[in-house]
Amino acid sequence: MLFSLEDIVLPGRSSAAPPPPSPSAAESATRRLFPVQGFENQVEFWKKKFTVYGERDLVFHDREDVRIVYDVLHLPPAAANQARETERAIQTKQDEIERLLDDLEEYFDEVEENHSPSQVLGPQHQRILQLLQNLGHTPSKQLFDDLEEGVRFQRGLKEKFQRGIVLSGMYMKHMHEIFRRHDIPPELAFLPHVESSFDYAARSTAGAAGVWQLMKGTARRFLTINKTIDERLDPLAATEAAARILKDNYAALGNWPLAITAYNHGKNGMLRARQQYGSDLRTIMQRHQSRIFGFASKNFYAEFLAAVEVAQNYERYFGKLTLLEPLQLDELRLRKPLNTRRLVQSSRLPVEVLKSYNPHITDYTWEHAATLPAGSRLKIPEGHGYEVSSFLQELQPRIQSEATASSARYRIRKGDTLLKIARKFRVSVQQLQEANQIPDTDRIYVGQVIRIPQRPAKSSQE
Repeated sequence: MLFSLEDIVLPGRSSAAPPPPSPSAAESATRRLFPVQGFENQVEFWKKKFTVYGERDLVFHDREDVRIVYDVLHLPPAAANQARETERAIQTKQDEIERLLDDLEEYFDEVEENHSPSQVLGPQHQRILQLLQNLGHTPSKQLFDDLEEGVRFQRGLKEKFQRGIVLSGMYMKHMHEIFRRHDIPPELAFLPHVESSFDYAARSTAGAAGVWQLMKGTARRFLTINKTIDERLDPLAATEAAARILKDNYAALGNWPLAITAYNHGKNGMLRARQQYGSDLRTIMQRHQSRIFGFASKNFYAEFLAAVEVAQNYERYFGKLTLLEPLQLDELRLRKPLNTRRLVQSSRLPVEVLKSYNPHITDYTWEHAATLPAGSRLKIPEGHGYEVSSFLQELQPRIQSEATASSARYRIRKGDTLLKIARKFRVSVQQLQEANQIPDTDRIYVGQVIRIPQRPAKSSQE
């Protein structure tokens, strides 16, 4: 069989989730699992970044104490020719702040040496001094020396977060169900607001992909990733993987602040930090010194807390929003390799619909009508599962007869590729893949014997 009807997963078949607890009980349980105490200042900083500062706002602040916000640079409306101007404006502002801190360092160096200061502090110097004193810092040469090294800026995320709330409607219901099934807190489903702003096609310069921003090395433990399929781009498959990673982190580290930080920093790195400094994330943040345990890792848990607060109460921050409707789908699993051209022809669904429901099928696969390997999962609009399965069942005898209607055999030699073999025998690469159940064109080896399908006979009219 090409498909098994028992493999069709219908949303209505899942068992009903238990009724949610009362809001006060739910909030109390969340606070126990995800403590906020000790992270209040960071959480407030990230809430502002998510809800107050937009993509044209650059917030200049201190790396260690995010309460220290020196200034906010408001960029003009984006234009194609403004990239250089924006870069210059950013550098000018950063230089200005560092110069003020350098002046203050020199000023207090002279004060501490009992010398009369050689310069008079201006309004901008006084503003920074007042800010630091209000936050409980004692001005000194060392303080300003440290602060000068820690000036950084963050672009606001208000528009992206709001857009992420809207996009999250497509899969959030399914994500919560997955986390409940794995017996871990469903609030973890809000983590993509931090990772990707629920951009299901997101890719990072470091190579992470999908709504959960999974790296290939980590994701291959749970997902299929090759030229044909990249399940990191399948929001549900990726959520299954993320749930297993987070659950494994929790089992190894013992609490959710460490487990969530490990999602960004890595489980092994957090295990080493815990071994040295114990299980309190605040202590680790203060004492753990590592080249890769930087601003992103130190703030990841606080970002998550802020994202949960904003996402659960988004109307308070953004007003009423119309979220995308939950995606209703049937899921089928391929029993045999299947060419995407045949899938489109026999499913009777528009190719754009199939693409939108199956973002894990790569562009290469669609463009080259490549073969999906056995075991691949296909998502179909709800109510079409049985129909599509029936169409493909009818197609199965023809696929089998075409695959076996061959008397030719060929032993692969050094330097051969499927493309070279296809050209030699005047057949298509896709025909070779189907006839020999080869899902990936790279998965052939020297000495392998493959069938060469017969070319269809030309009609007398051709």
